[in-house]
Amino acid sequence: MIIRFFFAFVLFPFLVTAQTARFENYTIEDGLSNSRVRAFWQDSWGFIWIGTAAGLNRFDGYRFTIFNHQPGVQGSILHNGVPALLEDRWGNFWVGTKAGLQLLNQEKQVFFPGTEAAGHPLEAIGHVHTLHESRDGSVWVGTANGLFRLSVKGPLNTADRLLEAIRKGTFQVEAFYVAEGQDGGLPNNRVWSLEDDGQGNLWIGTNSGLCRFGLESHSFLPLPFEKTKDSEALFAVPIHAIEAGRDGRLWVGTEKGLYQAEAGLGPSHDLKINPGSSGSLKNDFITEIVEDAQGKIWIGSDGGGLARWAPETGRFVHYQNRLQDPKSLGENNVEALYVDKNSGLWVGTHKGASYYSPFQKPFRAYRPEGVPRSLSPGMVQSIFVRPDGKAWIGIDDGGIDLFDPETGDFWHYREGADNSRHLINNDVVSVL
Repeated sequence: MIIRFFFAFVLFPFLVTAQTARFENYTIEDGLSNSRVRAFWQDSWGFIWIGTAAGLNRFDGYRFTIFNHQPGVQGSILHNGVPALLEDRWGNFWVGTKAGLQLLNQEKQVFFPGTEAAGHPLEAIGHVHTLHESRDGSVWVGTANGLFRLSVKGPLNTADRLLEAIRKGTFQVEAFYVAEGQDGGLPNNRVWSLEDDGQGNLWIGTNSGLCRFGLESHSFLPLPFEKTKDSEALFAVPIHAIEAGRDGRLWVGTEKGLYQAEAGLGPSHDLKINPGSSGSLKNDFITEIVEDAQGKIWIGSDGGGLARWAPETGRFVHYQNRLQDPKSLGENNVEALYVDKNSGLWVGTHKGASYYSPFQKPFRAYRPEGVPRSLSPGMVQSIFVRPDGKAWIGIDDGGIDLFDPETGDFWHYREGADNSRHLINNDVVSVL
């Protein structure tokens, strides 16, 4: 097979033995306020908001605008740690920080209420872990000290509108705490994750297991499965991620593995980590789960990188950082996953934000980079693909390169005096 083209060597999918997602990575060098990314949200204007351990960022596709806490300044964000973001159906933009919950007026870039609003209903909320809007329009807030339900009946884009809604009773805050000495209710006041399954249940992940709240009955309901050896972790360990799939399955990520439950059935624990299998999870500590627009389930873990569940094989496809590949996942400690309106996947790690688009072009270009193991300079005049998938590349006055698609390395062969080990001439026109 002989292919002639100029400027770049392009590797098409038929040369690759395994798919590799290409990520765009954003770090503090690109303008991000902090490398530890905790949350994402795309607002109705199209901006991507990124909550980090030190500042809130608004990304317009080209540059970052940073919002930091300014002591003593009215309208400032309460705290630089931002673990949760949400825009509700009324266009209210909620910002969950380590010091409390606020609304953001995006036109004026003002956060409210602030510390000056003593006695405000939102004052009791404190350290926010997660935000979720249920199908009845309620905004649920999981915190370090309880679960809160916000009854929202309209736009609250200014401090005056919020105060007016409180006065009229169209905005109310309801709190749920551990009921000491009573069965049911929250098993722990620290709430990490929330999910509405579309069947009238709000699933709540706490520091001591899973619980269920009936949105119609407005009461806590027993779990629909018994406590067994296979399910005991769901009654005891921290649960950081819950995702209700379109197929009716409920995915639950714990610090002791990944569970799934089918409608009407108990949990299945056959997806737990298995270090002996490359198709199993790489780490037991599950931090995030999200379903994309194509119905694919993505799982983030603490140190294991990103995984995608492949139901056709019953295995996981893994995406991890590779030190020599700047287009691989930015880092393997995943804290946040989010699917934007263009079906792109945002991944928050301890070294910034990574973005994967499912609509990437199905090829990768290789160009001379002037470093070892990169393509040799010159016009590519021919390519021959060996049965093992490696490719010989003939280069005009540049000798011949052997390309390994598994590693991305190019091995160079040049003209030399010892003709038994070198080319007799660097002008390679064809390879057969």
